Amino acid sequence: MADDVQGQVGTTAGAGTAAPTDRTSEYRGRDLDAEGVWVHSPMARYGMVAFNATGQVLLREPAKQFDGYVWTFYKGKPEEGEGPFETALRETLEETGHRPAVIGHLDEGFSGSDTTTSINFYYIGFDPAGQVDRSAMDHETKSVDWFSVEEARDRIALSTNVKGRARDLRTLEAAALAFAELQDSAD
Repeated sequence: MADDVQGQVGTTAGAGTAAPTDRTSEYRGRDLDAEGVWVHSPMARYGMVAFNATGQVLLREPAKQFDGYVWTFYKGKPEEGEGPFETALRETLEETGHRPAVIGHLDEGFSGSDTTTSINFYYIGFDPAGQVDRSAMDHETKSVDWFSVEEARDRIALSTNVKGRARDLRTLEAAALAFAELQDSAD
């Protein structure tokens, strides 16, 4: 399913900025839970925060604004026999139709929701092509769109799930910082 992301990252990331290194193959062979990078928990959810070549972040609009979320990230619970990496790729594809290359991860987990006790762990993705496979998307998403980090803050702030909104804003800030560092290391 995610094998076709290889090679996409060769596109330039913005004016005069090199694209981050595609580390999808490296992450496919790693288990950040088993390595102790992430805290293993039955409440863990795995996802991705994807950026495009101009530094915009991909958000999804849940169908019927599920659980008070107007715009949020894509993540989910592992299916039987699935590890964190596979879960993040599957959820990203199902909820956004995108297949970003994996370029890094966030070390910390993000918790906080008005209705759940889950803790979310994220990979950082890069999707310069921005091609959507709508046939792969499930019924959980109304729409997806790319936003500048500032616009993403405004969109996330529309969510009525107070704890979830705060969690998503913390996630956005950490991901934007990590993406900037990954771009700098690519120069």
